[in-house]
Formats: sequence, structure tokens, C-alpha cells
Amino acid sequence: MKRVYIETNGCGRRRIDATKIARYFLLNGYDVVEDLGNSDIVIFVGCGSTRDRENESLEMLDSLKKNGKEIIVMGCF
Repeated sequence: MKRVYIETNGCGRRRIDATKIARYFLLNGYDVVEDLGNSDIVIFVGCGSTRDRENESLEMLDSLKKNGKEIIVMGCF
């Protein structure tokens, strides 16, 4: 079974998006995992509504990239 890891930077609207995305994957036979290292797919739902949120999103993406996995990026950038 494929495993997906979903990360968000805490914006309320993006957390709702992340919950909907997790539900979609669960309904389609994926496991949603809490450990990035245990995942096959990485999804980042970021917020860029302010300069601070944008910088936070970019920092989180840099951190996620260190694991060498492909990342699907979405959100309001």
C-alpha cells in the first residue's frame, strides 16, 4: 500500500485543505503517515498570504527537500 505524508505550515485554510487531501488519499487506498521517512509521496500545503508565511513555507520546503523525495506543492503562493 502506498503511503503519503502531508505537511502544512499551520494556516487555518491550508489545514482544512490538508485534511481534505488526506481524506482523498485514505478513500483511494493510501495510508496517511506521520513519519516523512516512511512515505512514498510527500505533499506540502503552504501559505503565502504574508511575507512571514511565505518565508516559513519556503523554509519548510527546504527542510522537506533534504530527504530527497519528490514533493507535491500546493497552497496559496
